[in-house]
Amino acid sequence: MSRSTTPNVDDASHVTSLPLPPSRIPAPISPKPSQASVTGPPIPQSTPMAPKQTSKAIHTTQHYLYTGRKNEHAAEMVNKFVGPMPFTNFLKKFLPPPPDAEAFVFSEVAKKKFEEATSKKSEAAMYTPLLHALRLCVDDFNFVDTHASGDPNSGVLADEYLKPDLTLYPPGPPPSRTTDISKAEIVVEVKFSADDDPFTDDPKSNFVRSSEGAKNTAGQVTSYAIAQFDLQFRVHAFSILIINNYARIIYWDRAGSVVTEMLPLNGSQLAEFLWRYTRSTPEARGFDNTVIPATEEEAAEAEAELKDYESPSVDFVKFLVRNDLDPGEVYHYIGRRPVFKYNSSMTGRATRTFVVWDPERKKILFLKDTWRIANIAKEGDVYVELHNAGVQNIAPLERAGDLHQRTRAQECTGEAWARWGKKRPFRTHEHYRLVLGVVGRSLTTFKSTKELVTAVLDAIKAHDQMYKLGILHRDISVGNILILPNGRGILIDFDLCKRVEELQGARQVERSGTWQFMSARLQMSAIPLTPKLSDDLESFLHVLIWVALLYMPNNMSPESLTRRLDIVFDAAQTSNGFMTGGEDKRVFLRSHAVRDCGFVEGPLFDLLATLSETFGALYALPPKRNARPLLVQTWEYQQELVKQLDSSDWMIETFSEALEQDGWPANDAAKMNELAERTNAYQKKRKTRTHTQTVDYMVGIPEGAEAEKENVAPHDESQTDVQERPSTPRPNKRSRIDDESEEPPSPSKSPCRADRVLMRLNTDDAA
Repeated sequence: MSRSTTPNVDDASHVTSLPLPPSRIPAPISPKPSQASVTGPPIPQSTPMAPKQTSKAIHTTQHYLYTGRKNEHAAEMVNKFVGPMPFTNFLKKFLPPPPDAEAFVFSEVAKKKFEEATSKKSEAAMYTPLLHALRLCVDDFNFVDTHASGDPNSGVLADEYLKPDLTLYPPGPPPSRTTDISKAEIVVEVKFSADDDPFTDDPKSNFVRSSEGAKNTAGQVTSYAIAQFDLQFRVHAFSILIINNYARIIYWDRAGSVVTEMLPLNGSQLAEFLWRYTRSTPEARGFDNTVIPATEEEAAEAEAELKDYESPSVDFVKFLVRNDLDPGEVYHYIGRRPVFKYNSSMTGRATRTFVVWDPERKKILFLKDTWRIANIAKEGDVYVELHNAGVQNIAPLERAGDLHQRTRAQECTGEAWARWGKKRPFRTHEHYRLVLGVVGRSLTTFKSTKELVTAVLDAIKAHDQMYKLGILHRDISVGNILILPNGRGILIDFDLCKRVEELQGARQVERSGTWQFMSARLQMSAIPLTPKLSDDLESFLHVLIWVALLYMPNNMSPESLTRRLDIVFDAAQTSNGFMTGGEDKRVFLRSHAVRDCGFVEGPLFDLLATLSETFGALYALPPKRNARPLLVQTWEYQQELVKQLDSSDWMIETFSEALEQDGWPANDAAKMNELAERTNAYQKKRKTRTHTQTVDYMVGIPEGAEAEKENVAPHDESQTDVQERPSTPRPNKRSRIDDESEEPPSPSKSPCRADRVLMRLNTDDAA
């Protein structure tokens, strides 16, 4: 494909940078950690794959929910751990002996210290002899006891203060904090009881154990790995798990995790691993050699140019970017830490973004760092195709290319020794960077609601043009719509796009998208469904509602607002490693609950109401054969609404008409609404009331509904289009009655008479 030379957005020019000479690659450095905000849901730079925690965490309002996070990590990794890998195979594959190194000799002193540790009667008593033994194995590197000191910067959403039991740091001055995962080489978790081992070498059992202690340990070691990858620039990492008198070594990358067989603690294997590790290059130890320190001159220039984008307290680094259109080209950009750091899953694309300075072209650009799925079209290729087709409202592409770094965990799943959960081959991921020629603002920084709606409309138009080319985006989210300096919007993040022809008739292996904004249809299904145009269009509505709830005035209390966000956007259940939900989102649309969120009446309120009515019709059940004419008439009306979603035309027209109305406020800029306190008490209250309250406060019972119970239609599995109803727990009678008992809409009466009960939650909270 040829490069497009015509930019399709205002305030941005398409620039082809000159190639820079390759520079010497010194040992990589890690970005300094940033403090995650706890005042509101973070807005990320990109959108990870569902149904992992990353898909929820980037937009969640549940910052206070820490109790179950380890179990969530463990559940997510059940099918991503593979083992038990024989130790010799493990070393041969992941850590070959360093060249020209002296022969390994196992210290008798270290052996005695390891034996001393195994004789102890508690985990705490094991720390000191283990520390002494491990220090004898690493020469210039330094093991530190970190079990009592948490790292305040290790949390995904807030200060979780992760505390590995022991941590290996590189040679040089010790870190300013006892526990600093941003500088950790290897973390060690220690357990006294074999019941806490997440794995078993028994060939007759599943490799990943399911006891509570096992799941807790799996969640712990996974949380440490997530933090290490999040706070550093890494391709892979190693960690050590010690269980009383034996150890396991774990290899981590973005495809999965490989675990060794049980290694006797008084044997030489663990010592040999550490001997090799501390004599290996930074690349062999897992560091990303395509991120290097910037020179003082480069850092000074970039700091002056990027002062409006980043905190000045963070070191500058230089990112290497290749260009697939010209494989011989190598470029460098100067930037700082990630704009956001909310990768809450170990495996997957792990996208991070950076505002960077181009020292050759003297220009501020936007860099995306991701681990793309190897068998999906490269995002840069999609950009080139869209630009060549003249698609508007997308960012200009500077360059994009693979970094020649690939995950390796997937290579182990076919080995004779390999056992893991459901035997689904791990996905291969390629490290990839893409540079865009424009830096936009988050959708949540709108200067007026008219600007907000304009930006979303621009993104819908871009989406429509893509769809007419036979490409479905599949990941519409708040983070994937940006506002340009001129107030117009662009659609970004095309790495999950697929051609419509590829989706039709194909079995879906995984669900794609950002959880909060996924259509209810896709969320409710217990198996991945083929995404449709209407799913992406519904996601645009969820984006608009989510932003409006969080950043526009309303009359809800912080508790009520937080609970509504939890119920409609965050609610999910995990079964057999697959996340389902969406029933409450469906009810929200069907009951037209957006009318009772306390928004100020005006053009945006009218737009949300109109959109909710049409998308709510997607989830209406057909009447039974002998239903009253009124119900049949209602159904026919709803089907006419649904037909409008066969293309984007109706939605574009509806947005355009709304923007032409009078009454748009001039200065109603985004202002974050107050959310509930993040406390365990609130968590408990939320958990015990979520589903029942959803039906009670979002579904009104029309007059005479009880008399129409017999007209509720049974679920028709043959209906796979508009009436497609996935196999999830059926709603109770009250919610189904609402589906079947609506009166035809009229200017003076809403389709669902929910007015008397929609605010019940607010009243209850106020009491």
